[in-house]
Amino acid sequence: MRLSVIQIMIGTIPIVFLIIPTCATGSLLYMASLETESGNPEFPWAGTVSAITASLTAIVQFGSMVVAAYYLEQTADKRSEELESIEVDIEVKEADDRAEHLRKCYLDVTEWSRMPTGAKMLVRTSLACIIVSSYMVQIFASRCFVPHSLTDTIDGNLEGNATNLFLPLGWVAMILFLVSCVFLYIFQVWGKKQAKILASSTNVQVSSSNQGLQRRQSNGEISQFSSGHLSSTNSENEGSSYRSSERRRSSHANF
Repeated sequence: MRLSVIQIMIGTIPIVFLIIPTCATGSLLYMASLETESGNPEFPWAGTVSAITASLTAIVQFGSMVVAAYYLEQTADKRSEELESIEVDIEVKEADDRAEHLRKCYLDVTEWSRMPTGAKMLVRTSLACIIVSSYMVQIFASRCFVPHSLTDTIDGNLEGNATNLFLPLGWVAMILFLVSCVFLYIFQVWGKKQAKILASSTNVQVSSSNQGLQRRQSNGEISQFSSGHLSSTNSENEGSSYRSSERRRSSHANF
């Protein structure tokens, strides 16, 4: 948009209305956790006020999304002609079409019924590991982690070592989580490689009239063109022969 830094800063000033309630909630939660030497809350009112500001933060965040969606829809409806008159960037359109073509190829090669056994095993193993890990940290949280709150410090609660947060069962859950991520990554790499192979064997037709992405097989298209051309040629030849015979018959009748 070629805006200066000052223009950008002025345009983003309304963001403070979203930031202030969020910062206030965090500050009040921290104040509510502070205690005096006798163990009593240092700010007994902070807990109540933090609950109020948390509700206000949720309302502001949700309201901002509703307002943004409303004005986007209104602008798109009222200025639709201006939006449609904007010229299409051919390079961007071609890049989008290639990306969409590759995405469809990825969906084709990762369809469950077409996937080989090895790829299915990767997905199943990844799913099993993440399910077991999730249930472990949800149901047996006290056996997986040392109690640690937002206001606790690593030096004071974990003896200066962040890894002390994990108990033995927690390490098992983390290992299962990492195994799930690795298997999922391997599957995605395989799928992208197969999608590129499929995409390279097809052509992408880019339409300047915004008709979207069309995939076509070169051999099939050539055969369809050849058959259509031959059929139209035969029809023209048959029509010419029929017209010639009719003219001869008319000449004999006149004679």
